[in-house]
Parts: sequence; C-alpha cells; structure tokens
Amino acid sequence: MPLLALLLLSCAAEPDPCPAMCEAAAPLVQACLEAEGLDWGAAGYADEAAFLESCETWAWQARLLERDAGQEGAVDATCQARAEAFTAAMADPEAPDCAAWTAVTWEEMPW
Repeated sequence: MPLLALLLLSCAAEPDPCPAMCEAAAPLVQACLEAEGLDWGAAGYADEAAFLESCETWAWQARLLERDAGQEGAVDATCQARAEAFTAAMADPEAPDCAAWTAVTWEEMPW
C-alpha cells in the first residue's frame, strides 16, 4: 500500500517548470541570434538541441545546489518566472524582446 500512496502523491505533484523554461528560451534565443545575423555557434551551442541540453543541465545542477543550500523552491520559482518572461518576449516573433534573454545571469544561483 505505501507504494500506491507514493505513486498517487507523485501524480499530484506540480510539473517541473524548468523544461518549460528551456522550451520557452530556445525560440527566443534563436530569434535574437537571427536578428543579429548569427547562428547558434555564436552563442556557444552547436544547435538548438545543444542549447536545450545545456539549459536542462543548468536546472539539474541548480537543484543540487539548492538542496545543499536549503533553499527549496528557489529553482522552481526562477524557472517559472523565466518561462513567463521568455514567452512574453516572443509575443511578436518578428521583434523579440531580447533583453529578456540577455538580462539573465546563468552563473548566479536564484537565492
């Protein structure tokens, strides 16, 4: 019976907002690069897939550091806020708000 309870609890958990952040960031980064006549290589990535992998790795590492720092929830809140900002920045795909992307400091942890 405990296994069933664990399964039910995991189903009720909120979805991880970090993959959504990465998915929202990718078209913004691409649009901003294209606006400057650049490609993924100019941003340090082979392609969109490499960017997504790097973004997801950031989230994974941030979660480990978050746990060690006792800052539960900071990464989720950051991913959610960034996903919303990146999505809003693409409201007009012909004129993306690249500041939403360039303002992010990935080296800093969200706490």
